[in-house]
Amino acid sequence: MGEASHPGPHNLTIISCNIGSMSLRKEQVLGLAGSILLCQETRITDKAKSFIKSDVQSGGWRCTFGKGVPGVRSIGDFNGRAGGVAILQKPSTIARTFVRSPIENSLAQTGRWTAQNILIGDTMGTVHCVYGISGATACRETRAANEQLLQRIIDTAVAGNPDKPVIVAGDWNIESENSLAISRARQRGILFDIGADMDATSNRVPQHTFSGSRGNSSRLDYFLVNQKARSMVVDVKVLDDRISEHWPVQLTLSADRGSECGYSFRSPKRIPDQINMEPISEVEQKYAWDSFAEPRKGDFRLRLNNGDVQGAWDLWNQVAEDCVLWSASLGTVEQRPAPTASQQHPRPPTHCSDNQQQRFCISHTLERLPFSGLVHSAGE
Repeated sequence: MGEASHPGPHNLTIISCNIGSMSLRKEQVLGLAGSILLCQETRITDKAKSFIKSDVQSGGWRCTFGKGVPGVRSIGDFNGRAGGVAILQKPSTIARTFVRSPIENSLAQTGRWTAQNILIGDTMGTVHCVYGISGATACRETRAANEQLLQRIIDTAVAGNPDKPVIVAGDWNIESENSLAISRARQRGILFDIGADMDATSNRVPQHTFSGSRGNSSRLDYFLVNQKARSMVVDVKVLDDRISEHWPVQLTLSADRGSECGYSFRSPKRIPDQINMEPISEVEQKYAWDSFAEPRKGDFRLRLNNGDVQGAWDLWNQVAEDCVLWSASLGTVEQRPAPTASQQHPRPPTHCSDNQQQRFCISHTLERLPFSGLVHSAGE
């Protein structure tokens, strides 16, 4: 069944909010005037899913739950521990069921991400619901875990066709400018913090979306969109009625606007004029690998195995660009001790098979960087 013969609404409203508990705030949530609701901290256990689903469907919604959260014995099995995500859709917005890859199944097991296909007019897009790790700004370990989670979600969201609108939203538990994963995506033009961009364009002061019991407030809830979805955006705003400790954020899209603007490619980031091209130390190699390449290795292999050459090439370029820019900031050779012979990377083989030639050429060009494992392991 093609989407064009069963188009969705031309004007689509998506609302994202940390709701605190679906069972306790169900009526308030279902009363939100949106076509799609992205809910975080649902606290829905596996045992409660069928009951919640029945209530939600009777209100005219279709639901996609993330992994159920553990129950709390003292309050029963229907309102679980903090966590959980869900996507609620009006029937007119439903497209083909989102089929998860093995990597996406692994991501879903975190209980902090789920996704579904949606219809905007006759265009099929994807919406991703995100719930970052609480306390991401409180300590280094939690922040590192949250950054790794957000990087996995971003890589998953942008892995498909760039002509397909992609919307990623939720309670990120960190402000976008303070997240390395989000800042990188924004700098590359892969994803846009559309609320912050519109605030800057209109000279508006960004609104906080969270207010804690200690009087602390911050902007933790927002939408990231790709270029195609960005061209469809009509408005984004923070709603007045607070749910739990968070205010809902609303994004409005129009299929008519999307037809007016085509996809634009990003320009690569400028490489500094003074760049050190000497081999880097083992400590620096390990840091760079753990930060840039290791989180993307599985996705790189999956793209190659699926025959997505362009996707694999794009991902490799992202890793290489990140590494070159990062290593350029380490200083000159004179400022760092020279590496030993054991720290040098071997050159690629002189003769390569046809299907490996291009990959080894990249590896040869960037042989001083610790990322040949991405290319070599994928070709084994």
